Amino acid sequence: MKLLNIGCGTRFHKDWVNIDLVSDSKEVIQCDILKGLPFADATFDVVYNSHFLEHLSYDDGKRVLKECWRVLKANGVLRIVLPDLERMINQYFKNLQRAENNEEHGDADYEWILLELFDQASRNISGGDMLKYLLQSQIPNKEYVFYRIGQDSKKMIDSLKGNPVNQNNSMRKRIDYYISRIKYLILRLILGRKGYGYYLIGKFRKSGEIHYTMYDKYRLSKLLTLVGFLKINILNIADSSIPKWKEYQLEDTTESVSLIIEAEK
Repeated sequence: MKLLNIGCGTRFHKDWVNIDLVSDSKEVIQCDILKGLPFADATFDVVYNSHFLEHLSYDDGKRVLKECWRVLKANGVLRIVLPDLERMINQYFKNLQRAENNEEHGDADYEWILLELFDQASRNISGGDMLKYLLQSQIPNKEYVFYRIGQDSKKMIDSLKGNPVNQNNSMRKRIDYYISRIKYLILRLILGRKGYGYYLIGKFRKSGEIHYTMYDKYRLSKLLTLVGFLKINILNIADSSIPKWKEYQLEDTTESVSLIIEAEK
């Protein structure tokens, strides 16, 4: 089988063709996906993307899905995983009621679900308020938080808390530092302090971290149908029609709150 993993980040498998905007591994092809997928029509049996589509505008997402349809073989499968707006909204109302009733951790759970809803769309620095919350010495509602984001994220946060910043003063890092410093001074001179601040915000918001679109099962199913996909199925994290899916370990199976859809061409 020919398998394609789009926007793979650091989670990829050698049996797949893995592509992303930035590559730090020989297993990942660097590619600007918004310029089209660099593959012939009907190349792949499976196309997969996880927590990728929400980082695109609706129109860009539509173009990417059209490309997914194009490179899939007849009866090929597209699997998509992304934040579930419907579940977030339901959690918001539930947590609001619990907070108003002064239930244990109700207020903390309410604050967390607000971060899920808004922070990744509105932040102007990497990590935003969500990262600040996660880096607290004591997270008051950690069981709820890591239920929401999965145990893989817990391992990452524990690593960030436990490891000091690497102070490696290699020649390459020193050169990179001086280059960035020169760029900073030039831009500050040209743009001024306020203009440079706007530049940094704009640069960050184009970095790929921001959420530009939210989906529920109705909206995503409607878009997939519009693009041309058939037999759209809403699945649980452990389920898939893809042969040997669990063996690839591309998903955090402890994270059970995302929207998961498979569609057939």
